[in-house]
Amino acid sequence: MSVEQYSDDVIVVAVADGPSVFKVWLREEAKDGLTGDLQWLCDEYMDSHVVMDLADLGNLEAANYKLLLDLQELVKESDFRFLLCGLSPHLKWQLKCVRLLDRFDTVDTREAAIMELTPQDSYESR
Repeated sequence: MSVEQYSDDVIVVAVADGPSVFKVWLREEAKDGLTGDLQWLCDEYMDSHVVMDLADLGNLEAANYKLLLDLQELVKESDFRFLLCGLSPHLKWQLKCVRLLDRFDTVDTREAAIMELTPQDSYESR
C-alpha cells in the first residue's frame, strides 16, 4: 500500500509497486498494508480530500472497517471528502454484508474520484 500526495488537496491511498520519481509519497513503508496506512492517516492532521483506491485489493480485513469509518469522520470534520473507488463486486458485497456500503461515497475509478475532487476552473484555465 502507499499514501501519495496527488495534489495540494488530494491524497490517494492505493496498492502500488513502490515510490516513483514523478509522485510525492507521504508514506513509503508498506509493511503494515492497508491497516497500517489507515492508522497512519488517522494519526495525521487531515487537510486534504482522501481517495481510497481499492482496485487491487482482494478483501477487507475486519480491522479495516473501523479505521475506514474513523478516517472518513476525520476527513469530514476538516470539511473535505472521503471517496472509495475501484471496488470489485466482492468488496461491494463485503461492505454490504456489514451494512457499510451506503456509508461511503463511491466512484468507479481513481480518475473519476480525482475529477470529482478537482475544481473545474483549474481545467478551464489550462
